[in-house]
Amino acid sequence: MYCTKKITEDLTWVGGNDRRLAMFEGVYSVPYGVSYNSYLLNDEKTVLFDTVDRAVADVFFENIEKTLNGRELDYLVVHHMEPDHSATMKELMLRYPNAKIVCNAKIVAMIEQFFHTDISDRAVVVNEGDVFETGRHKLTFVMAPMVHWPEVMMSYDMTDKILFSADAFGCFGALNGAIFADEVDFDRDYMDEARRYYTNRRKIRHAGAGRPQKGVKAGNRDGMSSSWLCMEKEHRRFYSKISAVEHLYSRGKRCNDRLCIGIRQH
Repeated sequence: MYCTKKITEDLTWVGGNDRRLAMFEGVYSVPYGVSYNSYLLNDEKTVLFDTVDRAVADVFFENIEKTLNGRELDYLVVHHMEPDHSATMKELMLRYPNAKIVCNAKIVAMIEQFFHTDISDRAVVVNEGDVFETGRHKLTFVMAPMVHWPEVMMSYDMTDKILFSADAFGCFGALNGAIFADEVDFDRDYMDEARRYYTNRRKIRHAGAGRPQKGVKAGNRDGMSSSWLCMEKEHRRFYSKISAVEHLYSRGKRCNDRLCIGIRQH
């Protein structure tokens, strides 16, 4: 049974929730479950942003079919290759054999290694700052290595000013019908899990990062003025005005026990 949610007129959440999982990655206890998040853009071309874990594969493919409503899938944008983002990618490629894969060169190599599949004839390789038009929408790309794997990138919809943030800004917990920031009480429902998630992930990133990575620092990119943040990590997902994200995550100058995000609205 499909379960989708409209984000904008032509953008739909098509992910799924897993409330049966006890330990995420065999490490983190997840008493409130996790959500695996994917978004489908219905423009002149259809674009899927990431896939999901196998745990929610059935509802995911039902969601895609329902949202496409008879149309073909033209593009899959891949931001990250962890299984919570990519485990159903091979099945998606089989179901939609004409869909092109938009990603960076590191992701191409990882797809071929993970799935033993040659995608050279399907890959649309993008670099930092490239612009990709789907009709009304224009996407550009931000490389974000070690957030938190070396291949990670983000997509920015220049038309609706939406940032698809890959592994950034998530926390544990299945969605309970709430995707938008004004549908939840962040301090009550999210803050404890956000602290736990970012403390653990920060340690992992610092342990594996080695030298500083170009492009990792959060902040404005030239010409990018985000009004909406579309979070794609595997956990609770919701859209938020950037000013609201600032308010929730980084109150005042002191942030010793809060995640401080270096995002500013132009």
